Amino acid sequence: MPELLVPGMRLSIVFDDVSLPLPSMCRPDVRGRVIEQVLELAAQRGVEDIELIAANALHRRMTPAELKHVVGERVFRAFFPDRLRNHDAEDHDNLTHLGLTGAEEDVEINRRAAESDLLVYVNVNLIALNGGPKSVAVGLASNGVGPADAGAASP
Repeated sequence: MPELLVPGMRLSIVFDDVSLPLPSMCRPDVRGRVIEQVLELAAQRGVEDIELIAANALHRRMTPAELKHVVGERVFRAFFPDRLRNHDAEDHDNLTHLGLTGAEEDVEINRRAAESDLLVYVNVNLIALNGGPKSVAVGLASNGVGPADAGAASP
């Protein structure tokens, strides 16, 4: 992976949120350990434009304490709040429209992730059918209501 990291690139590190009804992971959270390794490699390769995003889709936002628990104290202090945040599926200014599905459904994902040169997704598989490539499409997606449709939604 180090060869994918080059100075001047935009790197986004995305990680699962805490939506599963499971006990909190003991410290250190494995996601934080992986994130620290990616950050160390990025620093060695001169990558400076780095953001961390919790892929919470339409789940509730993670609290600062939950974010800190996942990424660890050192990463939290270095990145929060400007470069460590929750994805917001309803913030259309921070979404990118990628196109339409065969069923004419809009495909929108997090703008930062879409515009990154490299996206690293840190996932913890705890249950069947969790994780994998679909995590980006689900965790960083929009609410399915485009900005033009938002005013037309029924109450």
